[in-house]
Amino acid sequence: MKAYTQQSAVHHSEAWIDLVWLPVMDLLALTLVQILAHSISDHALVLLGSGTPVQTLQPMWCFSECSWKDPDCVDFIDQELRHYIRENKGSVVSAGTIWAMSKPSLRGFSKGFVRQREAQQSQWITLLEGELANLELRA
Repeated sequence: MKAYTQQSAVHHSEAWIDLVWLPVMDLLALTLVQILAHSISDHALVLLGSGTPVQTLQPMWCFSECSWKDPDCVDFIDQELRHYIRENKGSVVSAGTIWAMSKPSLRGFSKGFVRQREAQQSQWITLLEGELANLELRA
């Protein structure tokens, strides 16, 4: 993954993108790249691939929107925000501050999801390797 800064002449501003090159079409890899990119970067994600066109994934803001639909994620972020407000003696918190606080929470949630997925895949691979070894012994 490489990060680039692109100057927009039309908008007179800069856009930040993460460019990811995948040599083959792999939906699992695409999903993991998307999750990892969103968990470590605020940049727009651009995916390129060879051969088969890479499937367009949801824009970055849709990932956060999907996370808000998960009750565990919403509960976690709600608790973090309540803790922050309680620590600051109930002071008024601006919408910008709440957004800035929720971004790390969403990143943490997505990183936890990726770790859980990797652990499941590792267990699955170990199980398959064990079954393959059993089949080789029988043959």
